[in-house]
Amino acid sequence: MWLSSQEILELVDTNSLNSTVEDTIRYHGQGLTSLPSETSVSWDADSFHITKIGAVRPLNVVGIKWLTTYRNNPNSGLPLYYAVMVLNDGPTGAPLSVMDGRLISDIRTGSVSAVAAKYLARKDSRTIGMIGAGNQARSHLNAMASIFSLSSVKVYDKNLDAMRTFISENQSRFTNLSFEECSGAKEAAKDTDIIVVATIDNKPVFSADWVQDGSCIIGITGFRDLDPKLRHRADRFFVDDRSNALRLIRTNYGRLDIDENEVTGEIGEVVAGKVTGRTKESDVTLFTPTGLGIVDVAVAKLAFDRARNTGRGVWVDL
Repeated sequence: MWLSSQEILELVDTNSLNSTVEDTIRYHGQGLTSLPSETSVSWDADSFHITKIGAVRPLNVVGIKWLTTYRNNPNSGLPLYYAVMVLNDGPTGAPLSVMDGRLISDIRTGSVSAVAAKYLARKDSRTIGMIGAGNQARSHLNAMASIFSLSSVKVYDKNLDAMRTFISENQSRFTNLSFEECSGAKEAAKDTDIIVVATIDNKPVFSADWVQDGSCIIGITGFRDLDPKLRHRADRFFVDDRSNALRLIRTNYGRLDIDENEVTGEIGEVVAGKVTGRTKESDVTLFTPTGLGIVDVAVAKLAFDRARNTGRGVWVDL
């Protein structure tokens, strides 16, 4: 079955997405998934191609995402990245589906962060700060708003047009929220419960000196755009998968000499009840996901199942 991005968008609602992602993260914490290290190749210094592979046994599915990122593409009006998903039946290996992976990458990343915040942020969190106002900011706001009773969103992007477009688009969608245009990342982080850093910068845009007690910080590209001192400022520091995260943070996601003992645990261990997330209201919690291929696979399986049950998608003979 072939599924387009538009079909996936119509088939996967935010609540089902968050539920699937939370279940998959829990399965990972329970040891019910397989997640090999990703492989990558570069075309030039400003691009890379990555494979993310995973098996989710409770869902009887295996899959792979082929992701390409070209940092200069937006200058030519092209997407920053492209992605394709391939799914196979776990018990038999039979091919199930090929589908667009770019939308899945967008929505699952925001959902992973929202699930993490559910366990790491204060339960009464009302304000969210968005540093970076691109596609990831949109997916994060969608997912966070379905979990938290948000009242305000503070936004900063060095691209003024992107920031104002994000605010304009989302003000009409979330009429119960107030949106604030900020003059800098520091202002977006001030008096904010949950801070999402989602930029394409290769240098820190968020300083450890700005962190206030009780906040939850999420950096979706490891330490590529975070102050390295944040891992020491945080009382509790979590990753999505210890092995992959440490390897990537030491290389493409920050080139940081980080020790395994600095990590409190994996978010899957928290969701599975094996490790405590937040221990007190004043805790500063930090989550730096580097991408779980199993989540891509699980969300793709959700879309496939719904398409099959509703007669959507295009079946092709191989």
